[in-house]
Amino acid sequence: MTRARDREFADALREAIEARGLSLERVRVHLLSYGHDVSVATLSYWQTGRSLPVRRASLQALGALEAILQVPRGSLAAKLPSQHGRRTEATATPLPTRHQTTTGLGRIAARMGIGFNDGFTIVSHEQTVTIGADREFVGAAMDVVIQATRDGLDRLLVGLQSDVPGVLIDVVPVAGCRIGQTAAVLNETVTVVEVLLDQPLRTGEPYRYRILAHYDTPGTVVRDWRWLFFWPVRTASMTLCFTGTDRPEVRLYVGPQVADPPLRPVALPGREITVARQDFGPGVIDLRWAWPDDPPGVIQPIRRLPDEPG
Repeated sequence: MTRARDREFADALREAIEARGLSLERVRVHLLSYGHDVSVATLSYWQTGRSLPVRRASLQALGALEAILQVPRGSLAAKLPSQHGRRTEATATPLPTRHQTTTGLGRIAARMGIGFNDGFTIVSHEQTVTIGADREFVGAAMDVVIQATRDGLDRLLVGLQSDVPGVLIDVVPVAGCRIGQTAAVLNETVTVVEVLLDQPLRTGEPYRYRILAHYDTPGTVVRDWRWLFFWPVRTASMTLCFTGTDRPEVRLYVGPQVADPPLRPVALPGREITVARQDFGPGVIDLRWAWPDDPPGVIQPIRRLPDEPG
């Protein structure tokens, strides 16, 4: 069974390279333009089935490789055997996410000895998602106020899931906390981090911390941001901010998580839009945007294609 799954990836990669008419050296050059250094020998091993992209750096290159070969997003990554049980290069720790329906989170939380939403309630959670003038994702600033439900609370788990194959989301502390262990479920592009509070809390004590999330691959381009709530939040707000001068069209859905949400157009006053809800969750806040000159039929989120040399 494992050998058959290995061949699925190798065959799909080889056929995609042949269809694009690129040499392995040209594929390597394109990958370098995305910031991924993959040797010709490694590419050869992948397409012949002698090895698989299982290391973190290799998995991160898959999203760029799919864009370069102009195959559907996630099609190569889907051919890989499950990474469950394999040792990864990431260190160890979990988070709940903006998409979270993954199996790896439970295993990570069990290993950490702490659950998501364990020992606190969320009083307010504000997110500010910034899109740069070049239309690339800059980061998501998260400002969170919690209230302890037990004495001694000094850490919690946060999880984020990327929609871009092979690209993970990193988290850095801003105020009121440090980042402890970090773990990744690579085939689900999920990152889990342990947020260490600056002080232990007493039952009923409120506390504020701030973190910043960003993609670990420079130049990542997305056209949506979905924020999943698995537990009730007293106050939730999300601001989408565009620093460029050209305005995109924005659509919004707020409500229960459904497969095909009924998005509605919303006006973009100035350069940002804010969505706020009281006593919200479980549910989802789903914002999507696009510019009139975006390519037709784009699958969101998208990766920027490098220019093909003549």
